[in-house]
Amino acid sequence: MKLPVTIRVFAPCDPDALLDIEYTAWEEPKPVSDLKKTMAKVTTVTLVAVHGKTVVGFAVVSVSDSRIHVLDLAVHEEHRLCGVGTELVGYLKSQLVPGGTLKKIVLEVTESNVAAQLFLRSTGLRCEKILRGHFSDGEDCYVFAAYRHGNAAEQKSLFGVDECVGK
Repeated sequence: MKLPVTIRVFAPCDPDALLDIEYTAWEEPKPVSDLKKTMAKVTTVTLVAVHGKTVVGFAVVSVSDSRIHVLDLAVHEEHRLCGVGTELVGYLKSQLVPGGTLKKIVLEVTESNVAAQLFLRSTGLRCEKILRGHFSDGEDCYVFAAYRHGNAAEQKSLFGVDECVGK
């Protein structure tokens, strides 16, 4: 069932909801201090997905000259599989407008997080490369990306999609 949500910029009333989602979404959530430090950077934007008055998901992104780097994306466990993550990614993809400066969205996923890999594929992101042993525990990093429409050469993955997901 699709949950109707509104995407908006993080507000001062949102921190508790974000921390709740972060701690329900990940086996090893980021420490609160790290999350706050990341969100405080000038180039960082935090978006929230709101259903009614309840924050049900969020995306923390870093915006540079030409790309959106998704640093954290999470949906509260009670609202997963309801389109919330898809709405967040869709909003980010909508920022890649023709003639605009933003050309690419990039997001890293651990090799073992197959559910996230399949989700990203379903939103149109493609595995662009694999960084062997990238994470501190030695796990491989799968880099997913989406490019602004109209640049087919940039949209081609370095690997076939099936070669990236779940290996």
